[in-house]
Amino acid sequence: MNLLSVPDLGALPPIPSALRDNLGMQSDAPTDHDPMPQPPEAPDINACCGSGCDPCIFDAHDLAMDEYLQALRAWRERQAARLGDTHTPSPLNG
Repeated sequence: MNLLSVPDLGALPPIPSALRDNLGMQSDAPTDHDPMPQPPEAPDINACCGSGCDPCIFDAHDLAMDEYLQALRAWRERQAARLGDTHTPSPLNG
């Protein structure tokens, strides 16, 4: 995987239709106590100093993306349970 690429989120379970209908609401709305996780901002390609830091800013971004994908999967499962969706989400590959 390219360090700056966003992984294909198609492997994640689908968002329930009732939730999709409500996504027009802003995530910071006062009634939204469980906002959808947001992906970490990718570091600028020129932000790397090129001196082999350990960890490199790109390594830190990869770890943040892993955490984001786990949080997104958990959030989708919570939303499905909250809406009474009987679809059992499949786990992410990898």
